[in-house]
Amino acid sequence: MCESRSEKAFNEKLARSQWISKQASPVKLRPAPPVVLSQEMGLPSEGERERKNYFTAALCLGIPGVIMLLIPFIYIIALLPGDHGDSGDDLAWEIFFMFMTFFPIGLVLSVVALIMFDFGENLCK
Repeated sequence: MCESRSEKAFNEKLARSQWISKQASPVKLRPAPPVVLSQEMGLPSEGERERKNYFTAALCLGIPGVIMLLIPFIYIIALLPGDHGDSGDDLAWEIFFMFMTFFPIGLVLSVVALIMFDFGENLCK
């Protein structure tokens, strides 16, 4: 019977592992205690997560909302006397269009952000 070196080495390792496993005492396994999913993943409790989600959403809506509320007021700087190109009269209408577009959207976003922030505060009480 002609065995190759790898087969011979494998058989020796197998025999050695079987001999060692016969000498080892059997290990008594205890059942593991149940683990809650949030503890397993290292997450905080449910209430705290929901509150953070509301605060994050309120910030994501509130910051752009406030910026959109302020854009028309900042744009008034462009209406200062001076030659602003073309005829100069068109800039007076731009502030009107800014109030008609940016201001209502910013107002709605800010109000929704305030409602979400308040809802997140009252959720955990």
